Amino acid sequence: MTPLPFLSHLFRRAFTLVEVIVVIIVLGVLTTVAFAVFSSSINDSRVETASSSLSSLDREARALRALTPDQTGPLTEGEADRLTLDGNVTLIEDAGEVTGAEMVVSQVGDEDVCATLTFDQDVAQAGVIDVAPCAEGGGQAAPSALYTVSTHEQFQDALNDDDELVEDDGPLTILITPDATISTETDGELTYDGAADLILDGDDTVTLTGGGENRILNADSSDAATIEIAGAMTWKDGSVEGGFPEGAGGALLAGDLSSGEGVDVIISGAATFTDNTAGSGGAIRADGDVTISGAATFTTNSSTDSDGGGAILAFGDVDVSGAATFTGNTAGSGGAILSSGGGVVVSGAATFTGNTANSFGGAILAFGGDVVVSGAVTFAGENASDGTNWTDPADEGTDDVAPEPTVTTP
Repeated sequence: MTPLPFLSHLFRRAFTLVEVIVVIIVLGVLTTVAFAVFSSSINDSRVETASSSLSSLDREARALRALTPDQTGPLTEGEADRLTLDGNVTLIEDAGEVTGAEMVVSQVGDEDVCATLTFDQDVAQAGVIDVAPCAEGGGQAAPSALYTVSTHEQFQDALNDDDELVEDDGPLTILITPDATISTETDGELTYDGAADLILDGDDTVTLTGGGENRILNADSSDAATIEIAGAMTWKDGSVEGGFPEGAGGALLAGDLSSGEGVDVIISGAATFTDNTAGSGGAIRADGDVTISGAATFTTNSSTDSDGGGAILAFGDVDVSGAATFTGNTAGSGGAILSSGGGVVVSGAATFTGNTANSFGGAILAFGGDVVVSGAVTFAGENASDGTNWTDPADEGTDDVAPEPTVTTP
């Protein structure tokens, strides 16, 4: 049947095969360009994270050398044994001397590309960091993200492992894209109840915020062995009210004490925790150990309960071995750090400034073990009613120090 003339414009011919092929080619080119841009952004993020970790290692090396001012020349293997290395850093050695370190950041063809730190000849000045092919046999593979996220919804889907990419033994690795800001203020706290170890990565342009209304990440139902914060992202304005344990961990709550399974928290990057508030453990509460090997920063976090831990409350041991900084954190006890069931070891080049406790341990309090402070650790302006920078009641208030740290008073 022939259509009426006034309807003929509605009947168009089908696309030709050539037109379809052209459209497919154009879409393919656009997809390739978009993927290249995204990959470049991810590589830039890994370079920034690696550079931050290597800068922290360089500062630690200079702090160690400052303890032996008569020593000159490159680091010895003995000195290098005291450095704090996260899992992705490899030292570069030459004839018994340690000349630098490197981290894999990407792969070009069959060749690994590393961020490489070269120490100053006398380890007195800042070293040099370059991006170049890895030294032969050096470096370890940079972690690849199973999930890449930029929104609250994507982050929660990844924590739920919606695509079922991870077995129980994990790890579940989540990379937050550069410049992303993920807020839990209106969408509610992020939750993780998986059994796989969790690794969170993001550069210093990433912000996770509770908006002063909600906790950022609740992993109290998780059976994971570890939760690792590997990047340089900022965790800010997390907030939770109430008594222990519900009101603990303003930014991160890791593990459930009732389960009997300890969840350890590892901070291997240069993350920043600022202005987080909780009943106890202003920024972090972990039912296992807390290990800080990177250049993390904890600023003006607060615990409102008498239990304390202005920045960190742990029920296991706390080990601060990197160039971490704790400034202006407040609590009932343990202005910066409270270990309720273990001890606290602080080494490397950590700095504690202006932390306050209403009762014991202006900076640190350990109920279940010793407080051991060594290396180029600085305390400045800590304030507590018992007049101590750190306290371990297990030793009736004795401060365990080996060797004598650098203690600066206001």
